[in-house]
Amino acid sequence: EPEKNFIVRPLLRQSELWRFRAKGLQKATVMDFSEQARQFGIFNDRRLEAAANSPWLFPILLGLTTLALFIDCIGPDIVFAYRDAAHFYPPLYELVRDEWLAGRVPLWNPLLNCGQPLAGMATAGVFYPPQLLLSLLLPSPMAVNVYGIGHLVFAATGAYLLARQQRLSRPAASVAGLAYGFSGSLLFQVYNPIFAAGGAWLVWAVLFGWRLLQDGGLKNVAGLAVALACSVLCGD
Repeated sequence: EPEKNFIVRPLLRQSELWRFRAKGLQKATVMDFSEQARQFGIFNDRRLEAAANSPWLFPILLGLTTLALFIDCIGPDIVFAYRDAAHFYPPLYELVRDEWLAGRVPLWNPLLNCGQPLAGMATAGVFYPPQLLLSLLLPSPMAVNVYGIGHLVFAATGAYLLARQQRLSRPAASVAGLAYGFSGSLLFQVYNPIFAAGGAWLVWAVLFGWRLLQDGGLKNVAGLAVALACSVLCGD
């Protein structure tokens, strides 16, 4: 029988306990036992541990998850055919784009209700840089899809970094990032992409706010300011 002060985890076999005792390890605690087990070869396969601690773990999982969910959702003539993503945002973003390209600030929409403010309509995202860039570079339906999907990826990345800021391990932070970025309440917002954008910038605001409280610095002030400003400019 092992000595009373030899505390072990229940998954270790009796022969392994005696291996430790034979090597002169008369005392062990739950906290340091795993490290000693690795040192003396009980867990001799380090590949899984190396993969779990790799900085590429989260990017790979994020890429695979995004492909699995949206691989058939990107194309010049593909649109999310539900709610506002199908009929509201594509023509609205086209109008904003056309006004900028014509050399005019998109202040007024003459096509609705005998005319109404456009810049004052938050959902138009007139001054939101990602929306303007995508509208200029991609066809209208495709731009809206990439806008929504891109913000889910951005949200997952922010949640991962926030979890790492809280000193979670890479595997735990990866689970946190994917669980937030692709949670039901956020994933559904590909049909109303301004809310996907708001959810993405929210977690980045929390991240920079936490860093500001912990470390201070102008970098964190600027990060928090950009996150809060973009959460407004996106229209959420």
